[in-house]
Amino acid sequence: MSNTKQTLRLMIADKLYRCMFGTEGGMKLKQLVKTLDDKDITPELAYDIMKDDSRFETVQHKWFPSIRFGNRNSAITKIMTDALEDLGCEASAEDITAELIAVIPSEKDKLAKTAPKLLANKSYFFAGKNGYGPASALLDVSADDPDDVIFDNDLPEDEAAELAKAAKGSKSYVDAAEAALKAAKGTADSKLLAFAAWSAMGGKFKPVDFYEAVSEAEGIKLLSDGNVYTIPAASTLKKNLKAMADEASALDLEEDMSDEPIVVAEEDADKVVERILDAGSVGIEEALEELYDISPADSNFEQAKNDLEAVLKERDDIMWGGGGRWMAKPEITEDIAEIPASLLKPDVEPYETPEGDLYDLMLEPEGLDSELKLRIYDPLAEDVCDEDPTLTDYQPAGDRQICVLTYRHKIEGTFPLCQINPDFFGKTPEIIPITLTSDGKEKTVFVNNNTRLIYGLKDFYKDIEALSGAIFYIMKTETPGKFRFLFNGESNPELTVDMQSSMALLDIKDRYEAGNMSIYDVIVEILGMRKKGVTFAQLVNDVNIVRRCSRVLVASILSSYHVFHTKGKTGLWTYDEKKQSQGFNKSKRKYIKK
Repeated sequence: MSNTKQTLRLMIADKLYRCMFGTEGGMKLKQLVKTLDDKDITPELAYDIMKDDSRFETVQHKWFPSIRFGNRNSAITKIMTDALEDLGCEASAEDITAELIAVIPSEKDKLAKTAPKLLANKSYFFAGKNGYGPASALLDVSADDPDDVIFDNDLPEDEAAELAKAAKGSKSYVDAAEAALKAAKGTADSKLLAFAAWSAMGGKFKPVDFYEAVSEAEGIKLLSDGNVYTIPAASTLKKNLKAMADEASALDLEEDMSDEPIVVAEEDADKVVERILDAGSVGIEEALEELYDISPADSNFEQAKNDLEAVLKERDDIMWGGGGRWMAKPEITEDIAEIPASLLKPDVEPYETPEGDLYDLMLEPEGLDSELKLRIYDPLAEDVCDEDPTLTDYQPAGDRQICVLTYRHKIEGTFPLCQINPDFFGKTPEIIPITLTSDGKEKTVFVNNNTRLIYGLKDFYKDIEALSGAIFYIMKTETPGKFRFLFNGESNPELTVDMQSSMALLDIKDRYEAGNMSIYDVIVEILGMRKKGVTFAQLVNDVNIVRRCSRVLVASILSSYHVFHTKGKTGLWTYDEKKQSQGFNKSKRKYIKK
């Protein structure tokens, strides 16, 4: 194998080792390669390199730093030093502590306090701008005489003298290292290069600064074996990397890449819960990818998803938020579990006149006008307590929902789900908290699939002046469970009620509540003031401002009397006073609901 390939293999091995250093648990091969984020390094190549490197250990198709399986009775400083020497670069106190705990997990609490203190011991460690490293990697320059420095660091005398001569006159650490490397034909022990730099720079030399300067230099590379290498041109590296990947492609990794059943450990679920509580919500696919590097395309995904969700369902501090989203459990108060009294639709009793005539009779669906048989499933005619979710003519789910606000919902700060496609928020769970945003305002509102209402919208309705008919939009965002509320002044002509009409309707309301008035009379008065005719949805909305009333009752009344009919092909309902004497349509008697 060429020197370039050997160097390249060590560079890749160091990268792989750094990916897993300080992490909890092991990493599957494809997860490790994905974390490396280098499309030129294939799983086969990574496997081929790691299997020949003593720093790596594989257990049940997961890869670990082999130090975790070493002698746990060694001194703590020895374990930490060995780990850093295997790493070949500086590391944070957090990662060093995590790696130490991974070696001796039974002492987690003790080590979490002890390890950071031990890193201050200069006999074993040095502190640099990028973290901590092993003191063994630095040149000992406590002596002034070159021969003493060579002796104290156990350097080969002839080679040390040769490299010091090559670096003579260098003004920087990197210049000295590059000059010495050239004399050493591209590879040399880092301490030999440090000696050459010390010889050239004298009292200005600082061991830690030299270590970091060489670690960060371009064109040369300090690797975990303690040597510094002159790095070939990028084209040469790429050519050799491709050749190595081609050679490794023949390896059979079916077992190591297999989608064997995943055991969801309690600590795995704890990680997910911690992430949910921190982020507010997390998608199950995202959680499984982070934990096990699997996606819906993997054969073991459904098994892992079901097992993880079964564990999450037992937790009291989180809840399923619909779809694949899990979220922190908010406080769910009684007012979002009940339908406000003003939105209930109590039955309307038949109204009997002094002459014995009955009004407000409900018909069976078969007795309704043919057009009304369809119109009763218009979401604008339906409302909470008065809908048929199985037959409603919903708008497409898409990325947004068009919502038309009516009078009573504006007052209550609610919105009926009959206007929202069930797949937009999801049909389950029963209560789905969502985050709604609008012009910097952000609030949690609640979608209740049981009561069929959205609660908590009063703050979003404040800028809407119209009594009824305002159009707003609820739009999905890139964040699951987060939606945008948009109102730009639009209105729906069917449900719009202007000031003059609202005053007239409220006058009818007062007279209805005073008694001696039927819903039939209410409809007659509404059609009398709306001479041009109204749609069915518009009429239902007007009637409900006067009195909460079933849309089917309105449809029954329209279908039962000769005075009500549609205007030409417009579909608009009107009132013909001339047909008042014809009264009830006798053909509808057989359809009167018992």
